[in-house]
Amino acid sequence: MLYPKTELCDGLSFRTCSVFIILLTQCLTVCVAEQSELICSHQPIIALAGDDVILPCHLEPPISASSETVVWTRPGLDPKYIHVHQDGRLMYQSQNPSYNYRTRLFVDELQNGNVSMKIFKVKISDAGKYFCFLPWLWKEASIQLDVGAVSPPIVSLAGTDKATGGLVLQCESLNGTGIQS
Repeated sequence: MLYPKTELCDGLSFRTCSVFIILLTQCLTVCVAEQSELICSHQPIIALAGDDVILPCHLEPPISASSETVVWTRPGLDPKYIHVHQDGRLMYQSQNPSYNYRTRLFVDELQNGNVSMKIFKVKISDAGKYFCFLPWLWKEASIQLDVGAVSPPIVSLAGTDKATGGLVLQCESLNGTGIQS
């Protein structure tokens, strides 16, 4: 096949010029990746037990993490892996059993550098510091999750007020540990 002569690459052949452009594109991708920062929220994420929560984390400037490994961990657990996304899917065998079927990444958003993780039906025991690690960039960021619990009030009759003849009610609630306060 004959290619028209082009002066795009100072007299180099089309094939040589194409290889040069491909290498330049790959170099630019690597340079942007090395300059990207992994950013998680600096403020703690606060959730109520039973709610779904998102631990926000992204690459800035955005670069695609679609075909890359994304690892979420929480120290102090055995295994420490909360979510390992590799080859386009969750690696269940390495996941801590207490998080089975309760985590996911936004797979459609990985191409935009969004590596946030969603935890479904948060438990009090989920509270703690989480780490997002991108092995292909050797970048890590952390985020704090605080989990609280709310219980319905317990209202009881405490007696009567002798001065007014009115009723005195006592209102209590259970805190996250099951102790009345």
